Order: sequence, then structure tokens, then C-alpha cells
Amino acid sequence: MGSDGELLEGGCRVTLDWIRRTSGCFSLATMITQMETQILKIPDVHLHWSDWHPWWKIVMHARASSVHIPSKQPGVYEVRLLEGDERLTIGMTTDLRYRIRQCLVKGKGKHSAGERIRATVDTSMIEVRWAETDRPAAAEEELHRHYLEKHGQLPRYTEH
Repeated sequence: MGSDGELLEGGCRVTLDWIRRTSGCFSLATMITQMETQILKIPDVHLHWSDWHPWWKIVMHARASSVHIPSKQPGVYEVRLLEGDERLTIGMTTDLRYRIRQCLVKGKGKHSAGERIRATVDTSMIEVRWAETDRPAAAEEELHRHYLEKHGQLPRYTEH
């Protein structure tokens, strides 16, 4: 307390008289700093993964390939070395076909992980899978969290 009967806290001036008049309604801590707590109840996200598909089959023209990637559907995808547990990247998108085939695999659109993978990894040894979801950001966040818990780091070509 200052000698003039004011309490100086975080740049706020509160007179003792004001504290006495309002102390029945609020605590001083509530008056000076009000914190809000909000609990978000997020529903589960169920992912129904496609089979793993070789990178080279995805490179093929859609009509020539037996690989059908949903068009204009949001979702998540994973890239791994053949039959391995390590993921090279885990990503999300609002359009699975465009993001996977055109950006990640063919390089016709911007995809930094795809650029680095194509430049440093033998793509004949890579496979890709995907899952549709209307909540791709939440799904990607959880996939990253699970991967980090299991491996102690994010996939080597994932930026975050």
C-alpha cells in the first residue's frame, strides 16, 4: 500500500475506500484480474484408412491407375517407407486427391514435404495412405501427438 492509501498492482490504482465498499461482492484478485476458463468437449474423430498405395501408382494418370483418391474431400494422409513404421510425413488437406497426387507426389502444386521427399528418398520405396474426415486439423493434430509420444519426434519431413 502506498502512503496515500492506494494499492498499486499491475499499474492499477485501487483506493482502500473502494475495496471496503466492494469487498462484499468480489475478492480483490477477482477485481484486478479476471480469468476465464472454458472447457471444450471435442467429439472423437474416426479415421477409416485406405490401404497403403505405392508412390509410383499414384504418379500414374488417374485413368491408368487403380488407385482412387477421393476428390474434393477433406482428410489426412501419411507417407512411409515400404512396410515400415516410420512416417516420412503426416498431413491434412481440404482436397485429398489434389494434395496427394498433384502436390505431394507429382510436385505440380506447393508441398514442402513432397519437395524434400522427392529430392532425398527413393520414391519406389514409398507408400501413401489417407482417410477422409470433416475435421482434418483436429485429426492431424492427434496423429502428430500420437506419433510424437511413440517416436519422441515428429516425422522427419513434417514441419511444425
